[in-house]
Amino acid sequence: MTAWDALVRGQLGGGPAALFRLCADALRTEWRFFVPLIVASLLAGSFAALPPLIIAHLVDAAVAGSSIGNLTLDALGVTAAFAAVALADAGLTWFRHRYAIAAQIRLRGRIVPQLFDSSLRQPVTRLRENGRASMIRSFDDLDETIAFLTATLPEFFGSAVLTASYAALLAFVNPLLAAISLVAMLLAFLTTALLAKRSHRAFAAWLADRDRAFTLIVEAFVALLTIKTMNAHRAVTARFLNRLETENEALATLRRATAAAETASRAWMGITPGMVVLFGLWQVGNGAMTIGDLVLFLSVTASLAAPVASLCLQWEAAQRLLAAIGRISQLRAGEPEDLDVGDIPDWHPGREIELDGVGHRYAGATGHALEKVGLKLAEGDHVAVTGRSGGGKTTLAYILARVIEPSEGRLLDSGVAASKIGLSTYRRRVLMLPHETHIFTTSIAMNIALWETACSLEDIRAAAEAAGLSEVVDGLPDGYETRLSADGEPLSAGQIQRLGIARALLRHPDILVLDEATSSLDPETEARVMKGIRSVMRGKTLVMVTHREELAASLPRRIHVCDGRVFPVAQDRACLHRLAEG
Repeated sequence: MTAWDALVRGQLGGGPAALFRLCADALRTEWRFFVPLIVASLLAGSFAALPPLIIAHLVDAAVAGSSIGNLTLDALGVTAAFAAVALADAGLTWFRHRYAIAAQIRLRGRIVPQLFDSSLRQPVTRLRENGRASMIRSFDDLDETIAFLTATLPEFFGSAVLTASYAALLAFVNPLLAAISLVAMLLAFLTTALLAKRSHRAFAAWLADRDRAFTLIVEAFVALLTIKTMNAHRAVTARFLNRLETENEALATLRRATAAAETASRAWMGITPGMVVLFGLWQVGNGAMTIGDLVLFLSVTASLAAPVASLCLQWEAAQRLLAAIGRISQLRAGEPEDLDVGDIPDWHPGREIELDGVGHRYAGATGHALEKVGLKLAEGDHVAVTGRSGGGKTTLAYILARVIEPSEGRLLDSGVAASKIGLSTYRRRVLMLPHETHIFTTSIAMNIALWETACSLEDIRAAAEAAGLSEVVDGLPDGYETRLSADGEPLSAGQIQRLGIARALLRHPDILVLDEATSSLDPETEARVMKGIRSVMRGKTLVMVTHREELAASLPRRIHVCDGRVFPVAQDRACLHRLAEG
């Protein structure tokens, strides 16, 4: 497993070791791009020492009393040398950016799909407050990580090479002044490095507050109709302002930490030239160096400040990146759903699905959502599941569809533990349709097929016909190519529910679990849709969670979920009596 694979699976961890592993892995796997980048940086560093040397030569020649003709020739040579160095630097910059862009696009193409897939495999129980928004923003964190490695990392090499080149030149000209200058530069970098730790902590705190504010933004636009109809604009805006204020405080703390590091760095950079001038004039006065050497030293020192400042900024950026890497890993820590692992590769449901002593408690809940449930569903059963809201019906549906795994007990298929069956294989055969049908901003056909390339338009039409949706779609100008908004427009709530039913029927499940899937339909339409569902599911198992007495009575078998337990319909009154008493 590469370091990038470990990152998107939440197994990389954080800290400098994680960043080092990512850098090493990028250099190893994308060496075709990074080697030219590093070579370009090295060449740029080697050229950097030429201009100060040329200027020093020209100054010494002028001080030594060279003729006007010789000085003119020297000036022309200096001009040509500067032009050549400038052209070479421009060419290397273009070359470096070209390969940096190619490396960034290649890494994005390889890693972002893995991050997306890993995000979709997170258990639904982990997507609590801020979970969805944090998942969304983690893609920005990944982009920043990739951009750092493809752009900032080569610049770091270039800055390091420039620093080494200038330091060597300073030591050659005057070792004493070089020691003074380099010690000051080193202190600047160390000061920045120490202050950057504050930036790391501040950035991590800001990420959490940023996600909370972003969560409300996402929720507000998803629930815009509710906000409008409940006249909740001012209340929601006030809530957002509270979160924004908290985020702004965290952002201000981060910016202050960044400013402190930059201020300290610039202070050292400002002090260094003054120290060099003072000791340099003393050296010239003692005859230890020429004026040309002093000009060369001052020029190189001024040039050295730029790559050292760049190193300080890049180090600080690396600290912020460490917080982003830790965030990505933290969000995906734990065991994601492994869709393909199982001992039974080509599984079909047997003659009976059984819940054996199944119980489930959600994290943070005081009691069980389900407790000691024993239930058998024979092949071909059509079962209504009724009960009060909050009694455990949806939890039962989730466990049957293996959207969640039970805290206690076992889900069995003809005596075989369902855990031995790969989730992908299981969910192809056992399908659950939630109460809410989510719409994608694409055509009706793609909303039904969900981009399954094996589904033909004829298959989609047949599923829509069984769900009672075909007449509605045929009446639209663009038919099945009609593009839907995120709210499902131009379809109504009942038509959107029928679209969800068509999605389920298109996949021909062996066991279909419907959780209030017809709650938005009028009785006449519901009866027609249920006739189509039962026709498609003839000989297969159908579980219908519903509050509607008429619908429950139309199915041949009925169970009642009450206070986390499952009862045959004959015990409904006894169960309700116990609830009324306490």
